[in-house]
Amino acid sequence: NLLSLQNTTKLLDITSNRLSTGKKVNTALDNANSYYTAQSLTNNALDLSDRKDGIGQAISLLEATDKSLSAITALVEQAKAKAQQAEEKATGGITALQSKEVTAVTGTTVLSTNFSTAAANTAVTWTALGGTAGDGLTFAIEGETAIDLTIGVAIPADGASTGGMGTTIGDLISALNTNAVFKKHAEAKFNSTTNQIDITAGGGAQIVITTITAGMTDLGGFKKDGAAIASADVTTFATQNTVKDSALDVLGLTNGNTLITSVTGGGTSTYTVDTQDTIAEVIAGIESADSGLTATFNTGIGKLEVKAANGTVASFSGTDFSAFTWATNEAAPTTLTIGVSATYSKAGSEVEVGGLTTDFRTLLKQINGLVSDASYKGNNLLRGQETVAVKFNIDGTSKLDILGKQLETDDDGILKNMKFTQKADDYNFTVTGDITSALNDTKAAILELRTIGATFGSNLGIVQTRQDFTNDMVNTLESGSGKLVNADLETESAKLLALQTRQALGIQSLSIANTSQQSILALFR
Repeated sequence: NLLSLQNTTKLLDITSNRLSTGKKVNTALDNANSYYTAQSLTNNALDLSDRKDGIGQAISLLEATDKSLSAITALVEQAKAKAQQAEEKATGGITALQSKEVTAVTGTTVLSTNFSTAAANTAVTWTALGGTAGDGLTFAIEGETAIDLTIGVAIPADGASTGGMGTTIGDLISALNTNAVFKKHAEAKFNSTTNQIDITAGGGAQIVITTITAGMTDLGGFKKDGAAIASADVTTFATQNTVKDSALDVLGLTNGNTLITSVTGGGTSTYTVDTQDTIAEVIAGIESADSGLTATFNTGIGKLEVKAANGTVASFSGTDFSAFTWATNEAAPTTLTIGVSATYSKAGSEVEVGGLTTDFRTLLKQINGLVSDASYKGNNLLRGQETVAVKFNIDGTSKLDILGKQLETDDDGILKNMKFTQKADDYNFTVTGDITSALNDTKAAILELRTIGATFGSNLGIVQTRQDFTNDMVNTLESGSGKLVNADLETESAKLLALQTRQALGIQSLSIANTSQQSILALFR
């Protein structure tokens, strides 16, 4: 009974120890294999937990960098707005040479193919539509050299008048849109709603389509605005209000006449009007006079506008100069006299433009200061091309090198890595060309900042993913270690109750045994 009681007490001690520590293996004496394996897993979990701290700090660094980039972008956008305001003040609409309002041309809006099958698509071949190799079409546009396109022949080079339209509907569309003659006046697109090829052209443009061979029956018919046309019919397009519109029909120019543009102290160009010319070619003729002139077609008011920097002196002459007026205001423009120079002037005052220059310079200096302040715990990914290595595994072999960007002002005092071309104090909106330079630089800077932000965003995504993975691995290692050494508390609790009961019974049994011996002894008294 005594030995049984001693064994029970020993088991009670073991069970009590497991319940108090929560482990069934507390030392190597309990289970050497489980103890050392669990210790290895626990150590790995601790090492990875240390890496989690570094990963967390890298995430905070990238988040701080992202916030800094957002703030820098906001300042650049403000600088861009200042340059845009300066442009409006320095070359406002009332100081632009304007053509007379365009003449509207009536005619066809869209010319569409007349396929006999409703299943047509860009991948369908001409043979599926009834055509054979050698069949083809001829396009003649605005009196230009006709374009001959033949089935089965390779698409012609840009500018070539003869060639092929490949083997599919898509090939024909490509052949047209890559041909210099066609794309100057028109554009071809596949209409997925009607399963047709739609051709649109500039106002006044005339297109004649003929069938080369009778075998091309399924492409021999076309419809203009839904109505069928016969082969060789002349199709005139209505005004589209684009630079593809006919210069003669829309602007009112005359074939063979000239338009002479001259800039005092600059260049001069003589543009000779041709029946095949578009508004785009008129624009090119005017801008070729001097780099300080900018010509655009204002589709909102239907006028050709010629702008220049403040102080530029320009004049129009030639036999077609009268198509232009000097617009003091849009409602009642003053007619420009032949050969008489007009000076571009600001819509705003010198004070306004000077103030915008100061604001622009201040913003650029603040951008440089913000780059210097984009630091987290001594690390700045926007200054000095600093590289931060983020280690993920225990031995550090798995890592991500985050390469910083050098955005601060360089030795020349220019934010070159943000695409700026001048020092902050060199921008002067009263100087010809500086407004354009400021606009171009701020636009380029915004694009560059977006690119940099996308790179850091990708790095942040990688580090956050590795953080989640590391958390999962730590939990897995700790769980695996626990399976080897942790005690089952429910089992140990039940065992403790049973052992306590066994101990009580053992004590009671020993007491009974001692009592029976004492009863025998009493017989001798």
